[in-house]
Amino acid sequence: MPVLPKMDISTFSNVTPKIFIQQTCWFVLKTFSKCTL
Repeated sequence: MPVLPKMDISTFSNVTPKIFIQQTCWFVLKTFSKCTL
């Protein structure tokens, strides 16, 4: 497994948090629907 340098992690963290939250919410909702169905 490649080790990610700190710089890359910082850059990733700075990527629009809104999009990250949106993706997370979508994933959670998708998983939840799958469980309920």
